[in-house]
Amino acid sequence: MPAEMEPLDVNLTARENYLEQFGIWCLTKSDMDNKKLTAYFLHSVGKEAYTLIKNLVYPETPIDISYNELEKKVLQLFKPINFVAAGRARFNMLTRSHSQSVRDFVLQLQTQAAKCDYGAQLKDQLRDRLIAGIQLPELQQKLLLCPDQKSQTIRKTCSKIWEMRILWTKPFQIFMPSQKEDESNEKVQLKQDIGILKGVGIVVGIIVGSGIFLSPVGILRITNSIGLSFVMWIVTGLFSTVGAIVYAELGVTIPRSGGEYIYILETFGPFLGFMALWITFFVIGTVSCAINSLVLANYVLKPFFPACDVPASAIQLVALIAVRTFLVHLRITCFFSNTVLHQLLSCCLGDEIVCGIHGWESPGFAAYSRIWEYLSRSRNYLNFLTGEMKNPARNLPIVIALSMSLVTVIYILANVAYLAVLSPYEILNSDAVAVAMANRCMGVMAWTMPVFVGASVFGSINGEVLSMSRLCFTGAEEGHMPTILSMVSVTNLTPIPSILAMVLLSIFFQFSPDLYVLIEYTGLAFTVVSGIAVCTLIHIKRNNPGLNKTKFKLPMFLPILYLIVNFGIGIFSIYNAPLNSLICLGLMAVGMPLYVIGIAWKTKPRVIESASYKFTITMQKIFNVVQQEPVADIMPVAQEEENDVRNRDVLIPTPTA
Repeated sequence: MPAEMEPLDVNLTARENYLEQFGIWCLTKSDMDNKKLTAYFLHSVGKEAYTLIKNLVYPETPIDISYNELEKKVLQLFKPINFVAAGRARFNMLTRSHSQSVRDFVLQLQTQAAKCDYGAQLKDQLRDRLIAGIQLPELQQKLLLCPDQKSQTIRKTCSKIWEMRILWTKPFQIFMPSQKEDESNEKVQLKQDIGILKGVGIVVGIIVGSGIFLSPVGILRITNSIGLSFVMWIVTGLFSTVGAIVYAELGVTIPRSGGEYIYILETFGPFLGFMALWITFFVIGTVSCAINSLVLANYVLKPFFPACDVPASAIQLVALIAVRTFLVHLRITCFFSNTVLHQLLSCCLGDEIVCGIHGWESPGFAAYSRIWEYLSRSRNYLNFLTGEMKNPARNLPIVIALSMSLVTVIYILANVAYLAVLSPYEILNSDAVAVAMANRCMGVMAWTMPVFVGASVFGSINGEVLSMSRLCFTGAEEGHMPTILSMVSVTNLTPIPSILAMVLLSIFFQFSPDLYVLIEYTGLAFTVVSGIAVCTLIHIKRNNPGLNKTKFKLPMFLPILYLIVNFGIGIFSIYNAPLNSLICLGLMAVGMPLYVIGIAWKTKPRVIESASYKFTITMQKIFNVVQQEPVADIMPVAQEEENDVRNRDVLIPTPTA
């Protein structure tokens, strides 16, 4: 109960005001049952009023009566003869004071209107009183100039002002238009506009990114064999495709944005779900974005330092600028994917005619895990965007199959092109393989290679930020991240806070002195999360096979085969780099105490809840964001009823008492 409410004074004539204030407070506690409301009311009215109520309901005891019945008995005792007329007069005189919030004014209107017996005209009366008493001249003028005064028009106009956004949320459905009216309005939620072409552009753009320009050096250095390096690329491409289709079945079985986090959360519970969120977002996603930004900076600066290494400080500065000035938009990612594929194909087809390939030498197995990291960890990024795909049951498997086939072919052709022009020694001593190849065979047009490399890597950064920000957004919706990260921009319909969180953490990892150490961190972390995610599919196929309502179903041996290979890669990564693996495991283990403090600890001190509430409100005002409106189930299933809408509480969280 609000601390500012005084006990009910039975000697005053303003008893209705007290009941109205308590009724307004009750509206903010829609999840509280009548018994608790009765207890709160009897506790707040004071000793004298409690004695009066006790005599009024005798021989029953007040605590055994529901709040609705108790309120009715109290009103019958206190109300005047002309109660309805007086209530309507008071309703028609209500105006919002300058110190009163719009939310409180709406609650006051709703409470007073319930006493006026307006019947079918209630919505019109509320609309008229809202326009007359809102005391916001700019909004009043816009509402009066509306071509019609229908409720959906009023709603659309008011929703453009941030202060009015909470007016149209779930608890105030008396102002909500009908479902038919609401379908014509734009909702504040992420849009489902990713089709097959955009999906392929996202996956290809993220996978190609920096991998094709960086990984050939590390792989050739470890294998010391051109032939074995190609074997590694082909075998890993095949196994990555198997992993991709396994993830495709996971995506159509649990058709929600969030990738491994959602799959593990819904199968194994909140603890493992949070650990998957921590590892995927904080260890894998942000580090991958930092890697791509550093590679982008290296390629952009390499033409200015042709005879020496690029200074590390300059690389970090350009990488920071690249991450800071990203443009998270699907068309940019798809455009950069198309440009880099065009350039890679040109290089491959042209350079293979110039020279031959030789040097199939001694074998080595260490490169397998390195390629696995590049091809495997990016092909699941579209699973983070399942909620924004058109018909994911059909499109997700198609997109993943096309993307992995295309990427594998392009990777092999690009490596053939590199080795057709450069010797293994030149590749091993170059930090920018594509630029070195362009200088050798493209003549005056060699300057175009850094441009296309930059476009590719920049597009990959966009795709990673796009995917990882949706993971952060989904985690916040589930209560595993701060509430502000679950909010969407009113104007752009994008999760601005989660995007900024992704960018800031990526900037932190840019200051690592060794790029390959970052790659090893993400490789082992992805192996752990990917293994648990595939276990969820095996668990679902054995215990709940009916959960997958689509025709896309894999035989059991494929996820088991992928899990075995994934486990072997993880063991080998630890054996090959024990110190880096230990550091990576330490980073992953940090999520355990965070889970205990942030999620398992339910009864936090009021000062922490209050600080969290104030922080959320402040960030909402700065970024102009709100929580998205309820989203319907995105998985269409033929010959079945539509799935229920996942109702979410879209109110700003209030600190618990």
